[in-house]
Amino acid sequence: MFVKTYRYRVKKENLDKLIKINKEAGKIYKKYGGQGYKTLLKKDGRTIGILLLEFYQSKKQFNKIMNLVNKDKKITDLWKKFLLLVNEKEIKEEEFELTDD
Repeated sequence: MFVKTYRYRVKKENLDKLIKINKEAGKIYKKYGGQGYKTLLKKDGRTIGILLLEFYQSKKQFNKIMNLVNKDKKITDLWKKFLLLVNEKEIKEEEFELTDD
């Protein structure tokens, strides 16, 4: 299994808006074959740390799904709303492979 992660921060007052955006985006990813989309929160101070996990069967499947997702007009609209809440330069991305142990 392939896992793509995104880490970023959001102001507390924007958390509800961000969660709504993430839920809508998750539906789009699932529509094209994504296997899961989870948001983890770490509350500290005036901002909240977000760890977003996306699950796929493989890196190949991830690339195929991303090509489809990126053509979806709704995801473009959600991305614009997302960027009003999060500084794009502060987004950290990582990729992981799950082992079978």
